Amino acid sequence: MTDSQSVAQAVQIYTPGLRWSGQLELAFRQRLSDLFNSDRDDEFIEFEQMALSNWDRDPAHAILTMNRVAISRSNTIAILCAESTAPIREASPDRVVKVVQRVRIVVPPFILTGDFHATREVDWYNALRLSKQRFLGLTAVDFASLPFDPILEGQVEFALINRQRIVAIELTG
Repeated sequence: MTDSQSVAQAVQIYTPGLRWSGQLELAFRQRLSDLFNSDRDDEFIEFEQMALSNWDRDPAHAILTMNRVAISRSNTIAILCAESTAPIREASPDRVVKVVQRVRIVVPPFILTGDFHATREVDWYNALRLSKQRFLGLTAVDFASLPFDPILEGQVEFALINRQRIVAIELTG
């Protein structure tokens, strides 16, 4: 999808032992979280021009580059985006107001700390427990690896974390 009604989103996708770096074409007004949390039966998300590297190597030292690849959603641990190209949603009377709460998430090999957005009516724990979404979104994310590795440390604007791979979540603020 490379028409004028799409936008490229730079991503780093972490699967067991591997980091995939590249871009994903999103349809106009589509959010990354909508794509990964969709109810469609398709297990795979298609990417073009993805560089494959080991976690302990800088993405610039790719093992190989794939022109067209489908990556499994269930094997995805986390998706990190330095900048989000998500469309800005216009305020509407039907829009649900959310409360931002800072959480720390342990999802090996990462510890991620970021802002979790939950509705006012539900506390953070119940929001997590009751959510049907496959991937949990965080904004303003700090991340580090376990054990500490400076190559896997930094800050990103947005992250999606596979809920099935989360070991623990803590409210930090």
